[in-house]
Amino acid sequence: MKAFSSRPRNPLPTALLSRPQGPARRLVGVGSCLTALVGSPLAVHAATTSPTHPIYVAPDGAPATDQARRAFENATARLGMTPVQIAEAPAPERPRFGPRLQALRASVAKLDFATARPALDTLVQEVVGAGGGDLDASALSELYLTRAWAHSGATFRADLPPEAGARADAYQDLLRAAVLTPGRALNEQQYPPSLLEDWKKANAEVAHQASGTLTVKGSPSAIAYLDGGDGRACPAAFEGTRFGEHLVRVEEPTHAPWGTAVAVTTSRFELDVPNRPVLTVSDGDAAVFARQMTKSFALVADPEVRQTQLILGLRLVDLQGHRVDASTITVDRAGANGALDAALMQLDNEARALVGAPTSPGAVMPPSAASGGTSTSPPPVLVSTAPKPTFSEDPLIWARDHWPVLAAVGAFVAVGLILTIAVND
Repeated sequence: MKAFSSRPRNPLPTALLSRPQGPARRLVGVGSCLTALVGSPLAVHAATTSPTHPIYVAPDGAPATDQARRAFENATARLGMTPVQIAEAPAPERPRFGPRLQALRASVAKLDFATARPALDTLVQEVVGAGGGDLDASALSELYLTRAWAHSGATFRADLPPEAGARADAYQDLLRAAVLTPGRALNEQQYPPSLLEDWKKANAEVAHQASGTLTVKGSPSAIAYLDGGDGRACPAAFEGTRFGEHLVRVEEPTHAPWGTAVAVTTSRFELDVPNRPVLTVSDGDAAVFARQMTKSFALVADPEVRQTQLILGLRLVDLQGHRVDASTITVDRAGANGALDAALMQLDNEARALVGAPTSPGAVMPPSAASGGTSTSPPPVLVSTAPKPTFSEDPLIWARDHWPVLAAVGAFVAVGLILTIAVND
């Protein structure tokens, strides 16, 4: 029996590790061939042609999403997909309310109240939904003042005073206008006496209102505007905001704009920006891009910033513009994006299954692709039932189909190699 020394054993010489001899050398050669043949799941996946065309939606002026773009490009490259197409998300047009306001102001000045009232109600509704749009505080004040005049029905004739109920309702718009431009003086030649009287009353009431800080809370890439003023990055604190109704607009490169009216009633008032639609290309446009690249599916990545998180919305779209599947992944800012690799591989495997292409080893297909479950669209091509290739016909696909067996053989060979070296040492 061979004696074993009690002293610590020296590590294996570098030469032995780099150039094994005899049986060990043959075992290493077998292990290397198995490793090259089988590889990792990503390598096996990338060895076959993908039917999907990757598209990254790049919002205009959103540098915060560049990291998501790089992560998506790297992940699709590892999966062997075609180079990523960068598609610009169409920027929403900022509404222009100024010309409409001027036209309605002229109608009210002519006392054409029947025409102006419904049009002004519609305009105010649109302006509030856009958070003011292109109107600044002075124009917003003019909008409310004009609607107050139209609804009060005030004329320049002293013998035709406005109705009490209509005058009281119009006073609320005068308060809104006075909050936006406190202390504003009106030209007495341009407005009826009753409207001038109510305007002075509204200004006196607003002058006694307190002020506070309105804080608009949203993603750091979002810009908030108060009453058409200068934009501030969120969370945006607007100090000295007079109590009363104000208009807030939020713009962000990755999202549709959002606006609302808010009544400030406390010294510290906070407004949370809700979730808004992400700016992106449509499923139909994505299908067009895929057809241009002669692919069967489009794999679209939509970046989104949620507070401090960087999100990628992934969707698989067929050539008819139908959404087959989708998922949402948080991008790891440290660079560890295994979850992104897994999500992309899963969607690509679903596309491969629908067109009868080889999938990755160990892939678990969702019901829509694997078992005929509910799906947003029918499979464009029936899954192929052709016999699987032999080793001589296609070694890579054969290795994928026999992945569990090869993995076990590889482990056995590795253990045998270690034991052989240890015993011969």
